[in-house]
Amino acid sequence: MCGKFEPPFHPKPREYGEAESDAPGQASLFPADRLLHALMEEMLPDRIYFKDLQSRFVNCNQSFVHWFHLEDFSQMRGRTDFDFFSEIHARKAYEDEQEIIRTGLPKLNIEEKETWPDGHVTWASTSKAALRDGAGRIFGTFGVSREITRHKLAEQAFRESEDLFTSVFQFMPIATAITSLPDHRVLSVNKAFQEIFGYGAEELLGRTTMELGIWANLEDQSLMLDLLGRGQPVQGRDVQIRRKDGSLGWASYSGRLVKLNGETCLLSGSVDITRRKEVEAEQQHLHAQLLKAQKLESLGSLAGGVAHDMNNVLGAILGIASATVETQGRDSPARLAFETIIKAAERGGKMVKGLLRFARQNPADECSLDMNAVIREEVALLERTALSRVRTELDLAGDLRPIHGDPAALGNAVMNLLVNAADSMPQGGTLSLRTWNVDPGWIEVRIEDTGTGMPPEVLDRAMDPFYTTKKQGQGTGLGLSMVYSTVKAHQGRVEILSEPGRGTCVLMHFQINESVTALAEPTADGPSASAGEAKHVLVVDDDELIQASMGALLNALGHRVTTLASGEEALAALGAGLQPDVVILDLNMPGLGGSGTLPLLRALRPALPVLLATGRADQSALDLIASDPRTTLLGKPFTMQDLGAGLRRCIARK
Repeated sequence: MCGKFEPPFHPKPREYGEAESDAPGQASLFPADRLLHALMEEMLPDRIYFKDLQSRFVNCNQSFVHWFHLEDFSQMRGRTDFDFFSEIHARKAYEDEQEIIRTGLPKLNIEEKETWPDGHVTWASTSKAALRDGAGRIFGTFGVSREITRHKLAEQAFRESEDLFTSVFQFMPIATAITSLPDHRVLSVNKAFQEIFGYGAEELLGRTTMELGIWANLEDQSLMLDLLGRGQPVQGRDVQIRRKDGSLGWASYSGRLVKLNGETCLLSGSVDITRRKEVEAEQQHLHAQLLKAQKLESLGSLAGGVAHDMNNVLGAILGIASATVETQGRDSPARLAFETIIKAAERGGKMVKGLLRFARQNPADECSLDMNAVIREEVALLERTALSRVRTELDLAGDLRPIHGDPAALGNAVMNLLVNAADSMPQGGTLSLRTWNVDPGWIEVRIEDTGTGMPPEVLDRAMDPFYTTKKQGQGTGLGLSMVYSTVKAHQGRVEILSEPGRGTCVLMHFQINESVTALAEPTADGPSASAGEAKHVLVVDDDELIQASMGALLNALGHRVTTLASGEEALAALGAGLQPDVVILDLNMPGLGGSGTLPLLRALRPALPVLLATGRADQSALDLIASDPRTTLLGKPFTMQDLGAGLRRCIARK
């Protein structure tokens, strides 16, 4: 045939107008046959074939021949599908054709998977029907087959793409949802979404976000929808969410509008950032604590500077008064006046000492002490006044271990806490004080009241200097900050717990120290210097008041005095040959100061006794004295008796 289409079973065409033969298997070739021939060979891309009753090929178009990579139909004539396809495919085609022959019914749009002998696979959509002669008898079958391999591959790729999308959608760690607009009904969610909000998929699908209540703050939802409604995608907005169990969390929210089946929907993704928010809150709390510590440090520096100047003033007053009082008669009015001045100056010195404790720039009068005794003393002191309207409960551990501390400073801290507790219970209440040993090596003091308590914003600032919620004239705002400073100075910890209407609890933790013994008090000394001879004393101090008062005191003690205003002057004088018996060196001076002068002085006079005078002795001063056995500390302000005792101790160490 070689590519030319021949109608089945027509050995020759008949002329136009010739009567149609009724013989079985015969057909006439009308001009319509030529039209069919042109249509099959030139117009249709489909593969068309004809088979006899035994399913053997008897004719086909050129597309069918090319499909098998043959030259012409002669290579197919009389052969069956078993010669070209796999047995499974060929058997299925044979069975379909025999069924058509038996029933006369066509089979339409059959999708056939064609596996070729070389293993490659194609797909075709085939329709088959019976061939009938003029009498209607079936004498074979014909089929029209269109290759749909590309379509099936595209369909398969689409399904695989859908499967891949579904897998990515379901297993991605970002909580993702698709909701309809404008009702925000949930159309699809992934597993991460179910996990972050605590719902199952069946509880989410078909419900609106309003019904679910997953937005903890409706203003966040309105803002997101407003942005999306104006065509602006939302990227990484922090929003608060509500889970199924009612708990709150935080999510980083992103969303954009997408088309789904022709409808505009909202695609959103959320990343759980609850832990990050908790860490940020903790960092903010620590930052606030750092700022609070910096405020206290700044206030401490200010207090230390004020205390230094006050010590010099009080030192001058105390020095002149104590030197003069000894020259007055025992019952004279002048003596009584100077004794009053001395008491006032000493009281001022204690106040300055408290400031320096607050600033943590002065060594406390530390000893081994029992906090139970401190608490009992302060409670007894306040029982008739501040604590008269409240019920006090003491639960103090009988075996409480001693700590290393300053009784006066700790007593003042306890008093501040007791007064605050009483003020928070104007209509009465219960004040509980407890102590117990906490292993390893700590004790705890708990002071708890049933008062009004503090809201979070007040609690956060409770230990800030000068912060108070009391009316003007009822508080300075330094009580709790002094407590904080005192506990920190004792290397302890303090914590305040409080809620409005549920009272306040203050916890103080202190390290135990059973090895510390009480410090020996200096013995009172008379006005005379000592049993020995008078000494030549070099006084080095930049304050004129101290120079004048020190000169008067030393003269009263029977010593000879040389005064200089700086360490540089003292070093120059010693280098020039000045020969004092002892040096009284002020620690806090401009220039070299006491700490810078002392090493240079030692280089000039290694054995010269030095009395280091300061009202602001910090740890560096203590280290300086500890490193030099011929140096003794003298705290300002001091009386003539204190000065005399200090000189004797200093000279004795020569």
